[in-house]
Amino acid sequence: MRSSSSFEAQAAAGVGVPRQRDRGARNLSALFFAVVGGLLCFYVFLTYRALTWSPMFAISGVDSEKSRVLFVDRRREGSEKVSDRRSEIVARGKSLYLRSGCALCHGVDGRGDVKNPNYIKEEKSPALNVIAERMFLHEREDVEAVIAVLASGKPLDEVEELDVPRSAAVIAQYKSIRNIVFAGNPAGKKDPNGKKPFDMPPWKERLSESQFNDIIAYLLSLSPWESN
Repeated sequence: MRSSSSFEAQAAAGVGVPRQRDRGARNLSALFFAVVGGLLCFYVFLTYRALTWSPMFAISGVDSEKSRVLFVDRRREGSEKVSDRRSEIVARGKSLYLRSGCALCHGVDGRGDVKNPNYIKEEKSPALNVIAERMFLHEREDVEAVIAVLASGKPLDEVEELDVPRSAAVIAQYKSIRNIVFAGNPAGKKDPNGKKPFDMPPWKERLSESQFNDIIAYLLSLSPWESN
């Protein structure tokens, strides 16, 4: 057995020191790689969580079931609000149409089957359930787009951009119909010497702008494809 004095002599001479230094370096290297590996794993975990809760990840269908349900529910909620506004304006328009006596001349649901003797157009009041066609709205989605704008509380001619084909013509026809309703429209005679047919009275003093829009929305909802 070596004496303590021999160990001290070796230490003084530097014997055994390199081995201790190598061991310390290995420990530092192991610690360094452990820290780097831990940080890398943490970063990967954060990236995964960020992707998991991303809306785009929800759309792609790769996210968790919970995220997908939340995304669908929010979209459904927005759609339900739009549907509610549409239902409300159509219901208001129908009520105004009936209470104002429009059906007396233009028929129930705007069918225009009410006789108007000596009226120039087949002696019947004009139908209003084809107003979408008169406004150049030939597709159901275009009609719904216009109803949605009216339901938002804006007249068509105050909308910056109406997303339907021939939007300028649609707006021009809307303004023309509004002018006829507010100013009235004298009925032409089929027989110039015959009795005078019923005129359309002016409604400017009896209908507000928003009420007019309600009625237009209701009449647009009567388009033929509505029941399909």
